[in-house]
Amino acid sequence: MAVWEATEIHNPLLKMGFGLDLYVSTALVGMHAKFGELYIARKLLDEMAKRSIVSWIALIDGSMRYRDMSSARIPFYQMPKKDSVAYNAMLDGYVKVGDMESAQSLFDKMLAWNVISWTNMIYGHCNVGGVFNC
Repeated sequence: MAVWEATEIHNPLLKMGFGLDLYVSTALVGMHAKFGELYIARKLLDEMAKRSIVSWIALIDGSMRYRDMSSARIPFYQMPKKDSVAYNAMLDGYVKVGDMESAQSLFDKMLAWNVISWTNMIYGHCNVGGVFNC
């Protein structure tokens, strides 16, 4: 799908009144974020009356697709409530850009780890040459 196709989907949904629906709004945030239209995605998120964790993660994921961790970091820290999916998404982003210092710092702040968080950390340390940190 191209950006222009995304816009052709977005505008009719808004005209039909679906823009207020949590699921539709979240899908639109994710769609624009995946196309690198982070400003539009953020604007849509800000205009949402109600946001879910998935809404926030859609914006974070879009930022990380373009390896823009500074743009991903902002909504992550603005999220009122974070779960393991949000933490693991950020860990994955830090690992993909090779920022193991930030990944380790975030990992240490997590209340609970799971197989995904451990796998991210092991993979990251092995890829940046820090095998002994695994």
